[in-house]
Amino acid sequence: MPGADFIATMRAALEALIRFYRSGEDADRVAYDIAWLADKDSIVDTINGFIEVYLDARGIKGAWESLVYIVNAEKTKGIEQLAATAAWFEERMPWDPQWKRKDVKGVTARAIDVIVECGDSGPVTPIGINLPNDQNIREVHGSKSVSLANITEAYDKSLPTSYRREFSWSEEEVARAEQWGALAAEVTTAIHEVLGHGSGRVADHLNGQPQLAIKEHYSALEESRADLVALYFVGEPKIAECGMLPAEHQAEIVQAEYEAYARNALVQLRRIREGSQIEEDHMRNRQAIVHWLMAHTKAIEVRKRDGKTYYCMVDAKAFHDGVGQMLAEV
Repeated sequence: MPGADFIATMRAALEALIRFYRSGEDADRVAYDIAWLADKDSIVDTINGFIEVYLDARGIKGAWESLVYIVNAEKTKGIEQLAATAAWFEERMPWDPQWKRKDVKGVTARAIDVIVECGDSGPVTPIGINLPNDQNIREVHGSKSVSLANITEAYDKSLPTSYRREFSWSEEEVARAEQWGALAAEVTTAIHEVLGHGSGRVADHLNGQPQLAIKEHYSALEESRADLVALYFVGEPKIAECGMLPAEHQAEIVQAEYEAYARNALVQLRRIREGSQIEEDHMRNRQAIVHWLMAHTKAIEVRKRDGKTYYCMVDAKAFHDGVGQMLAEV
């Protein structure tokens, strides 16, 4: 169990949250975000508030969500090493140097096992979270990133082979997904949260709030940026050095992830009615990336067989290079 110091830090964060709920004042919300970030060592933690705007077409209204979770100490080791090397990755981001952070603030990164989720987090759950959303706080105080380890595992174990086969072009693709899909998703989610959302800087004149300028497109673009960072670096040897994946199988894992990402642009459409506009920002960003790669690279082919359409990743290097080019633009 955490010692008295940890309990005092957690108590301070929860008391700050109560003050914000009672007052609704933005200053109290800022105070809570800072107090929550100060609690870096508790074994048990919570995410609680009106947070994400993904389901609001205007990108303004935050949906309420709540999680209580425990830290998965074993899986956290690799993520902590990833967070510790954030400055190394920041220097190698493929975007203009003016957007690179000069002083990379710490990211508190953990793999967690969820105990309970409510509101916007349940019963349909995220697989990774990086908070706070306030860019000013992130650049000064850092951020917390969590990878929902038991959720990722549950997702993978719930998928029958027939589900993967339905959207995969070949049995080899199915086999790669069966063997490496869960690990590939876990690693890219960690990179997405720790390095993706935790990197870069905002133009000074935006005062840490780019969403006010980009409006309803901000969340989809920010999720695109984080996904692109993950796809760009998942094959980097440094990822294996951090203990995130076995170096001898890294190329296979990268191929499995790239294939899965291309497939998902079709797979996720099962979640919306035909003819509907895609509004959820994670879905919008994944469609944008896959269709951009189709339009600008030779990485993904659209194939048809027996009246069915398949998105096939055919060139991993072209996929990686295209991701880097798109990331620089985004």
